Amino acid sequence: HKRRIKAVSNPRVKNFIAKVVPNTISYNVLLNAYLSLAKQSNDEVEIMHVYKKAESLFDRMHEDHSLGYNTKAVADKHTYSTMFRILGQLKSTDANDKSMKLLERSISTKGKTMDIVELNSALKSLSIEQAESI
Repeated sequence: HKRRIKAVSNPRVKNFIAKVVPNTISYNVLLNAYLSLAKQSNDEVEIMHVYKKAESLFDRMHEDHSLGYNTKAVADKHTYSTMFRILGQLKSTDANDKSMKLLERSISTKGKTMDIVELNSALKSLSIEQAESI
């Protein structure tokens, strides 16, 4: 039988820092949650808001890894694919530019090569003209 966890209102707990460090899977789960939110919306402004939150999380993951704060979290094909899929929900021309920048970032990361899932996600997020130029 499972114990229920009660919400804590103790002010000392607010300053508690978890000793658990998120890894790549942790970040990917959160990014997938943002993708689900983006898919559920038809509002371009709301989808852009969701993308900005996802981008912020993605940037934090990347920065923490590159500074050595978190070596367990490295953007992988699933991370990039999810970011492309979120961008694919946007209809604005700004989304095409963001997709191209993300594509360049993906390819330049440690001489990384893309797998077919990541490439297809990238192509789906781009306009036809941009996709054909790759």
